[in-house]
Amino acid sequence: MAIAAVLALAACAGSQRARDPTAAPATSTGPSTRAAPTTTAPPATTRPPGERIPALSHHKASKSDIRWVQQHLGRVHPDLKEMVGKVDGRMGPQTRQALCVYRTIMQGLPSSLWKPISKADVTSLARTKTLPAFAFRSQTHTRTVAWVTKACQAVLEVVHGRYRHLMPATTGRPGHETPSGLHRIEWRWPGWHVSTKYPENGQMLDSQYFGPGIALHGVPSNEVHKQPSSHGCVRLYPADAQTLYRDLRLGTPVWVTGRFHFPS
Repeated sequence: MAIAAVLALAACAGSQRARDPTAAPATSTGPSTRAAPTTTAPPATTRPPGERIPALSHHKASKSDIRWVQQHLGRVHPDLKEMVGKVDGRMGPQTRQALCVYRTIMQGLPSSLWKPISKADVTSLARTKTLPAFAFRSQTHTRTVAWVTKACQAVLEVVHGRYRHLMPATTGRPGHETPSGLHRIEWRWPGWHVSTKYPENGQMLDSQYFGPGIALHGVPSNEVHKQPSSHGCVRLYPADAQTLYRDLRLGTPVWVTGRFHFPS
C-alpha cells in the first residue's frame, strides 16, 4: 500500500507535528463481469481471519482495544514494540509516545501525545504491515537523516528512505527550545565529557553538534524524559547516542519539526 506524507516544518521548540500527517489509501473493487458462481468464496481480507478490530464506540478505547493497538504498533516496527514496552492495555506515556511516532510518519493522522485512540488510528494500523518510505527524501538530498520530532519527543533515523531506528528523546524546555528547521552536523565529540556551558548537570556522550551549543548526545538514562526539559540539546539514551554516532557523519541533516503540547 502506497502511503504519502505531507508535513510542515514548525518553528522552534521536541513532534510528529506542528506536524505532518500521512494517509492510508482506500481500495475499491469494481463489479464483476463474470457470472456469479454457484458457491460464494469468503471475501479477501488484509487481516488474519477472525481478528477483531476495535469498534471504538464514542471514541473510547477499552483495555482490550489498547492492547490491540499496542500489539499492532509492535508489528509495524521493532522499535515501536520496544517503545510500547509491556502490552498491558494501559494508555501510559510509553504507548502514547509510540502512537505519536506512528501518527507522525503516517499521512492523515495528526500527531499528538494526548489525543485518544481514534478510528483512523485503528483503521491505519489494521492495514499497515510496515512503515512507508520517508516522504521527504528529496528535501534533504542525502541518504541519511536524523528527524527530531518535538511533538513526540523522539528521533527517527532514516537511511535510504527507510526508518532504521526510532528513539525516545528529550528536547529543549520552554525558553530553551530546540531550534526547528533543517540543520547539518557541524562537529562531533566522541565519548563521555562534561558540558562546558552547564557543568553542574552536563554529562554528555558522543555529542553531534548541529547548532551553537545544540547537539544530539547521550545522557544518563534517568535524564531522558517524556517532555521537553533540556537546555536545547536533544538528549538520548546512551545506547541510542552511540548508534547515531556510528551512523551519522559531518554534514548529515538533522531535521527538527513540530511542537510539544503540554497537557492542559
